[in-house]
Amino acid sequence: MSQLSTQPYKGTRDFYPVDMRVRNWMFSRVRRTLKAYGYEEYDGPMLEPFELYAAKTSEEIVNEQLYWLVDRGERKMAVRPEMTPTLARMVAQKQNELPRPIRWFSIPNLWRYERPQRGRLREHWQLNVDVFGGDALAEDLEICQVIVALMEGFGAVSGFEVRLNHRGVTDYVFRELLKLTDAQIPVIGRLLDAAAKMGMDAFGENLAKEGMSASQIELLKSLLQKDAADRLRKQLGDNPHFAHLARLLQRLDELGIGPLFRYDPSIMRGFMYYTGMVLEVYDLHPDNNRALFGGGRYDNLVGMFGGKPLPGVGFGMGDVTLRNFLEINKLLPNLSAPNGLYVAHLDEPQLLDAQKIALQLRKLFANASIEVPVLTALSPDKPKKIFATAEKLGARTVVFVGGDDVKAGRYPMKDMVTGEQTTGVPGELAIKYMTVAMSAAAGAIHGP
Repeated sequence: MSQLSTQPYKGTRDFYPVDMRVRNWMFSRVRRTLKAYGYEEYDGPMLEPFELYAAKTSEEIVNEQLYWLVDRGERKMAVRPEMTPTLARMVAQKQNELPRPIRWFSIPNLWRYERPQRGRLREHWQLNVDVFGGDALAEDLEICQVIVALMEGFGAVSGFEVRLNHRGVTDYVFRELLKLTDAQIPVIGRLLDAAAKMGMDAFGENLAKEGMSASQIELLKSLLQKDAADRLRKQLGDNPHFAHLARLLQRLDELGIGPLFRYDPSIMRGFMYYTGMVLEVYDLHPDNNRALFGGGRYDNLVGMFGGKPLPGVGFGMGDVTLRNFLEINKLLPNLSAPNGLYVAHLDEPQLLDAQKIALQLRKLFANASIEVPVLTALSPDKPKKIFATAEKLGARTVVFVGGDDVKAGRYPMKDMVTGEQTTGVPGELAIKYMTVAMSAAAGAIHGP
């Protein structure tokens, strides 16, 4: 029998404790920011009927990237590649019961069968933020603010840019300026969406293969130029969708975050269910100059489930690209900083005493609403070995429990970072730890 591989399935990751620290830190930051804006967390099933994605998701995902299976009841099921169809289904199911506006977020585990590369794996976690049931301009304005707040929550006050477009503007360009047919629009839209990755020459060649004329190709290429917005303004006139974007950018300026946003007519987004504003957030760092995440408005999606049309806008942020952004911009805190207490007994008879002291310390920290790990030794040892073990386990402080200590009811404690030593009852040791170590521990756990 051949030996089993220790490697995870291609395109997935093992999350060892050191990796989980980073993931938990990122997700806790996200939750804190979103709850401050009144967003509530939800979740849905990993498996959905195949038809849900066949009807509501892009052809590329359904035909090339969807994981699916047939269950024991002969039902064709899909492993969720995105969360928005599930969200729309859930909202449609209880549409009349939910208070408006609906502000929801989730961080689901998603699967897509694609070629693993930097920033893109087959399995990832993705933050989804959506708001339904409000005025379109107000919703768009709020979702833009939330994006900035999330980035600022990670310490990123610059180094990124949010690029905005509007599907109504794009449709005007496609139908009125380029004179494309209904069949041509999704094909050309996908090419425009991928133009930055394929390069200008390849973009032009692919457009020519689709029957685009020289003048059409020139106009499409011009949408990728830096001055595209200025030149397009002259051709759009009083287009209402462009006016919506102009008002949105003006409001963002008035809120003091306008410099982080700009109109970019080349932003398409791959999903054809977007109906209004679309956006992509870009990392401006020269070593990671790429789109981080994006989203847009999908006013008709909930109505596809038989409910009343409900305007909505949202975005999705993957954990892989987020971590890459934080690492390359040096925004990840030191999550390996020593933290917590290691309660160790010197001889076998003190095992239970050490356990009792650890229990008291945990209760004291819990009553103070402070998260401090209290670890116990599972075998007696000499002080030198105890220090080595505590350091490997990531503890900051060691509490020794010996026979004489038990008789006296007072226990020695040493801070391995400062070298400071003290002796006291469990309550005094807890207070000492909090005054000496909690400032540094908070910085390690919660970051900058």
